[in-house]
Amino acid sequence: MTAAQIRHLLGENIRNRRIAMRFTLRALGEAIGVSHARISQIEHGDGRTPVDLLASLAEALDTQPSILLTANAFAAKKSLAHSA
Repeated sequence: MTAAQIRHLLGENIRNRRIAMRFTLRALGEAIGVSHARISQIEHGDGRTPVDLLASLAEALDTQPSILLTANAFAAKKSLAHSA
């Protein structure tokens, strides 16, 4: 997995978890002491995320840093409609 793929995975997991917990970008940013723009950058896979920031994000999102780096950790569940 490339660094870009890891950043994308991390960003996707943070976004999915943030939305599931009903955090806005601003609320999550305030909870960990960064701007909402920084949270948006992370969610889009832009720039590097220091380990300290990853730990703060995980704590605010009530999870572990390793889970934020796991594929499909917080994938949106899609319901399947079955035809009768």
